[in-house]
Amino acid sequence: MQTIKEVLLLFLAAAAVGFGFNAVRSKPLPLSYGKAMPNTPASKDSPATQPPSISLQELRDAPAGSICFIDARTSLFFAGGHIPHAVSLPRKEFASAFARVEGTLRKDTSRRLVVYCSDVDCDDARAVARELLRAGLKSVFVFNGGWKQWHEAGLPEEKS
Repeated sequence: MQTIKEVLLLFLAAAAVGFGFNAVRSKPLPLSYGKAMPNTPASKDSPATQPPSISLQELRDAPAGSICFIDARTSLFFAGGHIPHAVSLPRKEFASAFARVEGTLRKDTSRRLVVYCSDVDCDDARAVARELLRAGLKSVFVFNGGWKQWHEAGLPEEKS
């Protein structure tokens, strides 16, 4: 019985230290990672804000320079590896990140904007793509296979 109490006490102390360090970080890690983006309920989406999907094969076939990749994953995952020349636009930091990259995204209207996140189970890409459409950007697509499919296909990668 004493061992269980000691393990429980150790666990609680470790959790408290971990939460404490996370609270004082300049960019704390999220404690939960929900599906929906704040203030953007799916029920309010119109067909005009439903971005179409694009496949890996279509991306491979696209002429060089015709696509601007947008990574909707957190900055930590972006730094660990992303599609070359991708723009980081994390879902949870959308407002501030969009203000930083809006000029770049609006600069060349002939390029398709392709948003991706981790994989087919990640809703961040679709959420960010909807926000881009709401902001008036055109030619916005979602690459559902995301980073996982890109990486598994052995395509070029970049790290920050």
